[in-house]
Amino acid sequence: MLKQRISELEVEIEAYNELLAELPDVFERRFQQRLDPLIERYQPLAEQVDQDQIEWPQQALPGSSEPDNIVRCLVLRLLNFLQKRQRSA
Repeated sequence: MLKQRISELEVEIEAYNELLAELPDVFERRFQQRLDPLIERYQPLAEQVDQDQIEWPQQALPGSSEPDNIVRCLVLRLLNFLQKRQRSA
């Protein structure tokens, strides 16, 4: 009876180990599911910022002290990071 119980527990432990092995993928998929709507929402903004930089390159310099430009740079960096993150997933 003890041997049977040990066998059952070993099977259960193996099942838990398989679940643990899948856990990082589950979290990655869930993170990507939450990230996709954000990327879709901010993609037009990134394109607009890119277009603004093409039209007004002197105003879009990262070294400028205007608050606008700081926000633009941060948005661009954030969007670039999110896009790289999405491609790597």
